Amino acid sequence: MAAAAIRPSSPNEVGSNELHRPFSRFWVSFPHLNMRLFRISIRRAATLTAFLILAAVSSLSTPSSLISAETGCGLVIIFPGGPKPGSSGQRVIDEFVAKLNQSMTAPLQGSYFNEAESALAHLKEHPDSFVLGSTGFFLTHRENLKLVPMARLVLPENQPEQYFLVTKKGAFTELASLKSAKIAGTPFYESERFLDRIVFKDAIAVGSFFQKEATGRPLSSLRQLTAGEIDGVLLNAPQYQSLANLPLAQELDVTFTSEPIASIGLMRLDSAATEASADDVKTTLLDLSKTPEGIEVCKGFGVAGFEAIETEKVEELVTAYEKP
Repeated sequence: MAAAAIRPSSPNEVGSNELHRPFSRFWVSFPHLNMRLFRISIRRAATLTAFLILAAVSSLSTPSSLISAETGCGLVIIFPGGPKPGSSGQRVIDEFVAKLNQSMTAPLQGSYFNEAESALAHLKEHPDSFVLGSTGFFLTHRENLKLVPMARLVLPENQPEQYFLVTKKGAFTELASLKSAKIAGTPFYESERFLDRIVFKDAIAVGSFFQKEATGRPLSSLRQLTAGEIDGVLLNAPQYQSLANLPLAQELDVTFTSEPIASIGLMRLDSAATEASADDVKTTLLDLSKTPEGIEVCKGFGVAGFEAIETEKVEELVTAYEKP
């Protein structure tokens, strides 16, 4: 597919308020967990406001405990490359979990990680956990953590989960021309198997095809791209929509666009405790976007809400991910 110009987004697709949601990028990388905070200097915020809250900061190895309870099930929120505990993003998480617990029969104990390895270690020690994480996290750890999908997240304006590889205008005409290119992006926090099988549909093997770099600072990467220091940046859908509203978009082309991917937001580790609480958690989460207060909480968290899982689409994803 030939390179294409970046399509400006309409006000209905990405409203000005949505561009200031601390977690608007993470529900697609989610790392899906990513992802959507682009970090910039406050001095430059006036001209680059669309990326202000799409900033990811350095990884931490310890969780932030949101609720003091030491019994019951946990809710583990995972955003590799995401904002550190104590930031404005942390306050959004606190608010989100507190809102859920107002309607829960048994409150959840919340933990937040912005580094996958620490999250995995925590989950192995706390198997009675629900997880808010990316589709990539689900597919990558489905078997070793015995993950059960429960609900799909809905992005603002019902954006699909999708990925875009942007390059300097006129530099590359198609994906094949990017062999050995230097590519950066938040989606590289996902497993190579997820990127190979699901995002690129086996057209390339990411690890050997690109010189890739996972980064929580996609705006810096875009600056490097326009300066000729790297060859491309891989963006998720919210990042791409935000980019489309910036002047530097005129200097860039889209060399690759993935097919829409079925999203998974809520999952649980398969245990007797999570099975017993599953209906309560799922109902509470699905109902969150049905009240004005819940809608505002969802907006603050960068999502429109949650919906019932699309079982057939999830099965298709698993088949594609696990094929020989």
